[in-house]
Parts: sequence; structure tokens; C-alpha cells
Amino acid sequence: KYFVVLLGLSFVIQFVVTLFETVFSIYGKDELGFNSNQIGIGFMLCGSIMAVLQPLFATYGEKFLSTKKQIALGLFISGLSLIVFPFFKNEYLVYVLIVVFAAGGAMVTPNLLSAVSLISKQNTGRNISIQSSTNSVGQILGPVLGTWLLAGGFYYPFIIAGSIVLAVIGFLFFFKNPP
Repeated sequence: KYFVVLLGLSFVIQFVVTLFETVFSIYGKDELGFNSNQIGIGFMLCGSIMAVLQPLFATYGEKFLSTKKQIALGLFISGLSLIVFPFFKNEYLVYVLIVVFAAGGAMVTPNLLSAVSLISKQNTGRNISIQSSTNSVGQILGPVLGTWLLAGGFYYPFIIAGSIVLAVIGFLFFFKNPP
């Protein structure tokens, strides 16, 4: 049950990151009037923040918060930033929200990997492989659902994805003994 919860959380974070990336490119161009450079800056900020912060959270995060609390806080930050994202039109505020979203995701990803790796000493490789496959499914479905939700309007993908992220925080209560 614990492993399934971790897989579900892994799926959700990868799903929303790729949904965001796909929808942002369309949203930025069509709704915000961003040019290719501005959209590229958004992607660069998202990737850079995640690349820099993930090892920091993995290395130092537990000195301040347990793995479970880091995952919950990261999901909360990511989910909330997605929900408010479509209500900001200023280029710099959009970039700030991208940074906040990426920081939340950076808090979640390494902690989930750590939790999965600690489930079993005998099956660590298998568990990480299953998590990687689960992440891939999220990465496939995020863009598909994101572009489908765009048909309802530019707000839908962000608000629905953010709401999903906030809702899955409740699954953290299924952690038997938080790592």
C-alpha cells in the first residue's frame, strides 16, 4: 500500500510538470502574447530551479523537515502556484510563479525517490524501475490531458492540475512510518 501511494505521488508530480510545460507554451503564446524567447525563459527557469534545488533538498532538507513534510509542502507549493498561475498576466510575476512551482516540485521529486529506495533493500532496483516507469506514464499523460483541457479555456489545465496536486496531499496519511 505504501509503495502504491509513493507511485501515485510520483505519477502526479510528473504529470503536472509535463502538463504545465505543454500548456505554458500554448498559454504563453496565445493568452499572454509571449514570444519564443519569453516562453524559453520560462522553461529555462523551471528546469534550472529544479536542477539546482533538487540536490539541495535531497542533501539538506531532512535537517529541517521530515521527508513526509517536505513532500507535503512541495505538493502544496506546486499545487497552489498552478491554481493562481492563470490569474497573473505580468511577465515577471509569471516567471516568479514558475520559480515557485519548480521549487515545490524540486522538494517533492528527490524525496519520493529516496522514500521508494528505502522501502526494501532486496528490491531497490526493481522499485526504482517501477517508479521510473510510473513517472514516464505521468510524462505521457500530462501533455495529452493538458492540451485536451485547453479546449475548455486557458484556466482549466492550471486549476484542475493544481487541485489534483492539493488533493493528493491527503494520500500522505497512508505513509506507515514516514521515512
